[in-house]
Amino acid sequence: MGVGPYTGGMAAGEYVALDLELTGLKVGTAEIIEVGVVRCTPHEVLEEWTSLVRPYTMPDLRIQRMTGIAPAMLRDAPPFEEVVERIRELLDGATPIGHNVRFDLDHLGAAGVDVSRAAVDTLPIAQVLDPTAPSHRLGDLCGRYGFEVEGAHRALVDAEASRRLLLALLGRWSGLSAMQREQVAAANASMGMLSPLRPFMALADGAGLARAGGRFGRRRRGPNGATPRRTVPEPPPRVELPEESLASLTRRAFESAIEQQSGMERREEQLAMALDAARALDAGEQAVVEAGTGVGKSLAYLAPAALWAMREGMRVIVSTHTRNLQAQLSSGDFAQLRGMLDYVQPGLGSELRATVLKGRGNYLCRRALETALAWREPPSQSSPSMGGEVGPADVDRAMLLARAAVWSEQADCGGDREALRLSRDFDEHWARLSAERVSCLNDGTDQVAMGACFLARAFDAAAGAHITVVNHAWLISNLEAAQQARLEVPDDADFVHLAESDAVIIDEAQFLEDAATNALRTSVNEAALNAALDGIHSGDRRRTATLARRVEGDLPTTADELSQGAAAARAAVESAWEAYGRFLHSFADGDAVVFTGGMRAQPDWEQVESLTGAAGESLASLTERLRKLARAVESNSATSGSSGDERRQIAEDARAAADTCEEAAEALQQAIEADPGRTVVWLERQRTRRRRDPDIVALDAAPIDIGAKLDSLIWSRCPRVVLTGATLTVDGEWDFLRGRLGLPEMLESRYDSPFDYERNGRIFVANDMPSVQGPTSEVAEAQANAILTLARAAGGRTLALFTAHGTMRRVADLVRGTLENDGISLAVQGPDGSPAQVVDDLRGNPRTVVFGVAALWTGIDVPGEALSQV
Repeated sequence: MGVGPYTGGMAAGEYVALDLELTGLKVGTAEIIEVGVVRCTPHEVLEEWTSLVRPYTMPDLRIQRMTGIAPAMLRDAPPFEEVVERIRELLDGATPIGHNVRFDLDHLGAAGVDVSRAAVDTLPIAQVLDPTAPSHRLGDLCGRYGFEVEGAHRALVDAEASRRLLLALLGRWSGLSAMQREQVAAANASMGMLSPLRPFMALADGAGLARAGGRFGRRRRGPNGATPRRTVPEPPPRVELPEESLASLTRRAFESAIEQQSGMERREEQLAMALDAARALDAGEQAVVEAGTGVGKSLAYLAPAALWAMREGMRVIVSTHTRNLQAQLSSGDFAQLRGMLDYVQPGLGSELRATVLKGRGNYLCRRALETALAWREPPSQSSPSMGGEVGPADVDRAMLLARAAVWSEQADCGGDREALRLSRDFDEHWARLSAERVSCLNDGTDQVAMGACFLARAFDAAAGAHITVVNHAWLISNLEAAQQARLEVPDDADFVHLAESDAVIIDEAQFLEDAATNALRTSVNEAALNAALDGIHSGDRRRTATLARRVEGDLPTTADELSQGAAAARAAVESAWEAYGRFLHSFADGDAVVFTGGMRAQPDWEQVESLTGAAGESLASLTERLRKLARAVESNSATSGSSGDERRQIAEDARAAADTCEEAAEALQQAIEADPGRTVVWLERQRTRRRRDPDIVALDAAPIDIGAKLDSLIWSRCPRVVLTGATLTVDGEWDFLRGRLGLPEMLESRYDSPFDYERNGRIFVANDMPSVQGPTSEVAEAQANAILTLARAAGGRTLALFTAHGTMRRVADLVRGTLENDGISLAVQGPDGSPAQVVDDLRGNPRTVVFGVAALWTGIDVPGEALSQV
């Protein structure tokens, strides 16, 4: 992959690229076994030096295999005390360079080498400048930029790779647009001395790659200088097909693909299922199909769905439960589907319009990003930045802003969070940048009008697609919202046009009940509601980004009313939460209590009901004040001191806050008024991810009879529905599924898996395991013994799945030594790498056991015999 025209060097001065190989990860415990150093100037390498280092404890088998450093190589190596002065000499007066360099510097510091200086870390730089790279590992990035690393995981090789990677990243920086540089600079400045980008920015400036001037967020223009405009999406086009039944066309697609040796194999169950789906779509009927693992369900429903949608000029919504299946459909199955369609009619595959549509919270909002980047002050405990107060703990938020700034201006950016591969640690920061609460799609704002809004693009693509893939939560939520819109605003056709799908295919239908229950659940969360109230008004005068503070200069009366309303709502809500806490303490069995009829008869209920009602009323009043503020701000004369963009942003934020308060008020009202026979309401104590943070109280309500709701949303409204999954029946009967989902009479089919499980599979059930409620040490020891027996028998080739990180790590400590003595490596998700990395370890070396948690329970594909047991 090219990285731009930059061919110069670095800023004046000397640098030292360094890398360490170690016996482990923990600073102060792991020992250094190799050091590699490349001292250089901007233009040349001055000196290379490397040395093995004899540790007190030899590296384990996994480290040996990864580095190629065996104990025999280390026995005659000098101890660290004999090389430390040479390391200090090479580091003297130079700026360190490395990939995740702080890791190496911390280990050197623990060994007595002063490394308190600023360093250039290529890892966060690459994450910002190449935000959607498939991997940010050193070797992968080097390959991406056109230079291979031979002998990776040897210290000198990796040190030189870091030096070359830095030059490549300088090339990427020089290739950024003025807008991208300005936005990265804003994020960098907001972090002050804490910024991991700061040494790189200074280095780039010194190399003559100074940031271009220009106003970020300026109006985007097309290649000829014209302002691009959003076009009205066209419905999916009708395509002329041979005059045959849909079943006949479907059969031709499958059989021709098999005959032409396209990589497809004949599976009679797959073809039979495809013909069932074709007949249901053609006749306008509903069908449910159970198809075991290996049938190939995706293509079995995609082929007839595509042919029907193209022939009729209609739309099909495919609903799935897991992200893994959505990714499989978009990245693999769509391409294979297009090839199959070409066998029906040459060029037909290229005429298929197919897309994936996700929930609003998955898409980046450009306006939110630009608003966040507009705050330029350096961080301190008392200064606002990026829309709120920023201190040392907010570096992650600023780094996300920098990554999003570069990503959002790339030509192929679709705004989907998944492209950034963010961990859960970024959820709170992403929420402030997402389109979850936007209400500007029909407001004629610049971003939408110019076609720059990612959410609008996604909706437009879905409106004109033959096939749109969504998840169950989106399907149910959208249909429910559309149903409410028809009741409340019957003429608002734009709001519901995506909900009125012409056909629906529900894959992984075994998860539909739980997904629908969650989608229709109302919830009010103590922490989220407090954060929303903080954004409206705060008694802390240092918080300058609250809505009340942002309008007090132009609308002082409205600002005062807003402050008073927010303070009253906060007091009422806090009283309600305190009552909930007492109720939980008195009646909860564990961390939750259900508001049954019996609970509502308790003496304490009267106070809970009274305080809940008062909190709901206060929030409802605040909602009206927020909507009043939005209307006032949108008046040109009301806020003469603010620009149009600023007014629209304040109005948008006010409407979003009003929606939050309104939903919370409705949830609180439902908690005390819901019919226990139709709705279950419960109070729950939720543990926070950080141990020092207090627990959170949440109030939830969900319908009991989800089948009746599904009938009103889907079964009675959509004539063409196909449900499918691998585990839908119980003992071959449909009664349980029909009762839970409220299914009407449908065409029913079952197809067994083509896999020969009796010949090729075995299931072992341990009947001697202690209860998980027993002593932790006994449970871990029993699990370790069972895993050891099976893993040693299989020679590795094992994936062990856990439900908790703590249990996984305890068992790992017990089995690691025994496995390594047998020549079997252990790769644990987290300590030994990401989910993808530990699975790669197994693919690369079958004599490996992988330990994993949630992320490894689904979507893992290890071909061949490298994975033989789970």
